[in-house]
Amino acid sequence: MGEYFGLNLLSVDWTCKVSEPGCLIVESPLGLDQIADRCSMRFDFLRKEGENDSDDDEKYEVRLTMAYNPLSPIALLATPILIVDNWIALNVLLPAAVDPDPLNSFRVLMGQLYGIAGLAHLADLLVGNSSLLVAAGIPVYAELTPFAKAYAWLWCAAGPFSYWATSSAVRRRTGPSSLLADGSLAFYGLIEIGGVYLGSGTFEALINAVAVQGIVVAAWIYSSKKNENR
Repeated sequence: MGEYFGLNLLSVDWTCKVSEPGCLIVESPLGLDQIADRCSMRFDFLRKEGENDSDDDEKYEVRLTMAYNPLSPIALLATPILIVDNWIALNVLLPAAVDPDPLNSFRVLMGQLYGIAGLAHLADLLVGNSSLLVAAGIPVYAELTPFAKAYAWLWCAAGPFSYWATSSAVRRRTGPSSLLADGSLAFYGLIEIGGVYLGSGTFEALINAVAVQGIVVAAWIYSSKKNENR
């Protein structure tokens, strides 16, 4: 089984090693040439807590565990991208396949995630010793310039704004409300990219931030195409 990604420029050949009720394991000993080898993916299909013994698909969740041996720094840089990519695949793209309104569901989900992220950044600034900023390669809040501090507060506010804007799209799925929802997601993404780059000043951090938001854009396009085919 071949998996193609990176605009079909890259591919990995997978071999199924385990296929049984509740578990699927595929492996690729060769992996991606000069980037990573000894790759594996394990899919565990778990019944949600508190559900009965019926076979309803909605009562299950999929847990993905990945492993690989990096052969190049590129493989290490790709780790956060792979995490986001696979999370979106399992939690956005897969449900979108059977969702009657996948684009709106995507907006609502991303708005909720950005809303939580904004509040997490706010808590981090107030009581968290700027651990989220430091993890992104940005100095602690107290050491930032006045402009950078103001930008950090804007970053915090962008999340709840996105949550509000996407929630309004539930009530009106076309017209200005949809534009507001999509605009709020794009606004948060640009704020995050700008904040990571301005705060860290490293090309590596910028590439990771852009790549993560690129995956979000790809998921939006996918959901939009699914809407058009309904």
